[in-house]
Amino acid sequence: MTSNDNRLLLGDCRTLLTSLDDDSIDTCITSPPYWGCRDYGIDGQIGIELNPFDYVNELAGIFSIVKAKLKPEGSLFVIIDDVWVSNWTRCRKNTWISSKDGDDEGVSNENIPDKCKIPRNWPKTLGMDWFKAKQKMLLPERLTIKMQEQQGWFFREKLIWYKPNAGNYTNIRDRFAHAYEYVLHFTKSQYYHVNMEAIKDPVTGKLQRDVLSIPIERSTSEHSAVFPKALVKLLIEFSCPPEGIVLDPFCGTGTTLVVAKALKRSYIGIELSEAYYNVAKDRIKTGEEIRGHGKNSSLLEWT
Repeated sequence: MTSNDNRLLLGDCRTLLTSLDDDSIDTCITSPPYWGCRDYGIDGQIGIELNPFDYVNELAGIFSIVKAKLKPEGSLFVIIDDVWVSNWTRCRKNTWISSKDGDDEGVSNENIPDKCKIPRNWPKTLGMDWFKAKQKMLLPERLTIKMQEQQGWFFREKLIWYKPNAGNYTNIRDRFAHAYEYVLHFTKSQYYHVNMEAIKDPVTGKLQRDVLSIPIERSTSEHSAVFPKALVKLLIEFSCPPEGIVLDPFCGTGTTLVVAKALKRSYIGIELSEAYYNVAKDRIKTGEEIRGHGKNSSLLEWT
């Protein structure tokens, strides 16, 4: 691996991905912004589309480009979560603001950008009266079906990233505390590169099950959606050959790239936010400790 193989790009992945060589990427590991959960204040950002179906279409379009860039034996891992249908307006930073008149959590509706507003009864405008508040939207499932049926991806499995240290919010009144996200594994071909030793317990030889118990890593940056390095390490070691290339088109503060560098893989990261791009650049430059996932590690619990 040479430094010329490593790239951190600032801009929109929908444009920058097209500049990459086809059939050149071994593994793509990424977590796109979730719909309606955060306004990054950047034109063209993903996640504040007028409805969740436009969001799914945007993501599917991006992953269609990613598919062309993957090698025939390549893998794509999408770390994503679902959201609930709500009668509220959409995001302002990392909080949801009620569409009722007046102030809510100290923020007036008059100060919410128009791009982050959505009508209270928006499902009816789409002819979807059944899409009522307090339901899960099934966005990961809708994305998966679209990619499988319309783009020819092989959908290999749905991993569950269980967060044993997730918050147990006492203000929830009618459901269980949410403590997991999806890791959707797609491949370009029926047969693809795997390293099965990477997902075996080093003592017993048993395969890691598809529920991965990995604690959340707390971040000191403004980015509130950092996934743990232990998760990325496991996925890279499983799917990316030595000296391979790892891509993250929504690289945020650079966790995927930091881990790829530590594992001596080349990397390409794309980030729309200049602030996060700068954080990622600093993290890559300084390097971080990447802990293992063996029997004695607390970062991944073997069961």
